[in-house]
Amino acid sequence: MVLSPEKKDKESRRRRELIVKTLEDLKVKLLNPAYGRPPVKKTFPPQLFPQMFFKEDVELLKKADWVIADLTDPDFKTGTLIAEAFNQQKIVLGLFWEKLDSFRGIKSDLFYTDCFNKDNVHSVLRHFLRFLKRQRQKRGKLIVIEGTDGSGKATQSKLLIGYLKSKNYLVKHIDFPRYKSSFHGKMVGRYLKGDFGGLSKVDPHYASLFYALDRAAAKPEIEDWLSAGCIVIANRYATSSMAFQTARVKPEKREEFLNWLTELEYKINKLPKEDLVIFLHLPALIGRKLVLKKTENREHLRGKKYELYEANMKLMKEAEKMYLYLAKKFPHWVKIKCVDKNQKILPIEKIHQKIISTLRKRHFLPVNISQ
Repeated sequence: MVLSPEKKDKESRRRRELIVKTLEDLKVKLLNPAYGRPPVKKTFPPQLFPQMFFKEDVELLKKADWVIADLTDPDFKTGTLIAEAFNQQKIVLGLFWEKLDSFRGIKSDLFYTDCFNKDNVHSVLRHFLRFLKRQRQKRGKLIVIEGTDGSGKATQSKLLIGYLKSKNYLVKHIDFPRYKSSFHGKMVGRYLKGDFGGLSKVDPHYASLFYALDRAAAKPEIEDWLSAGCIVIANRYATSSMAFQTARVKPEKREEFLNWLTELEYKINKLPKEDLVIFLHLPALIGRKLVLKKTENREHLRGKKYELYEANMKLMKEAEKMYLYLAKKFPHWVKIKCVDKNQKILPIEKIHQKIISTLRKRHFLPVNISQ
């Protein structure tokens, strides 16, 4: 279903015609393919009686799979129908003529934006249709293992993968950042080594781009795995930037930065949304001591002992706070405590069993599966 301004001036009619014709070229079946005509004059303000004035459109919306809205010059009707689309759990693509507007009045996981003109409209809509197709084809699950440095993410990822494979699940694994196999991952390594200056020299927005581009480059293979029905285990994901990069921002600006980061990762780059985030909670001070004991080859540091973040205890503590905040904010996050009441680290196997128990409670595994 295509939504456009009700006033139907010459420019808005041209934009609608361009969108409709392009969708028809892409073999999309439209519920309202008319190019538009001047509106019928109404005797009462529609704001007072939206159900009465827009009843026909609301009924039509129920039949739609998704919605495209021209938001270049939005009006009350467009906003009302978009809100109704969200109520019906319909994905909406908001289009802006030649200049992208973040349109901060709409905040929804179902809302995407892009800018278009007569030269790129075919590409914009074609890519969006492909995105919708991938969303429908997703059959697997994306499970992210998160936590501050030293919390045992790699160890628990390995144990979980081994367990799932022993139960004959199709499992794939990816580890971010990809220091060796990705151009952007190598740039992350250089950033963490300090090649671009200390933390005060690199704005969190810019630093986030290195990580986001690394993940965006991995998106096709993750989507292929999910389409094939695999359980994908990711050691870190966009969720890491949500904790570490947001922790670098002043507290009063963090929510704004978090919204920006979410838009970048999931709306602009269209990363597959994780189904479950397992946050391994280990106090930052204990985690830092464990980092010192790491024996694996950390080539990206080229002989240095710490990454930029690991060397900054204040930042590590702030990142821990952000992880705890995110675990409360999002229902698909689960916190796994990795220490007992005496702040002693729990045995690796006990933490692993906590993870398995979480997967059962969240219905990722049958509750009666044999150990």
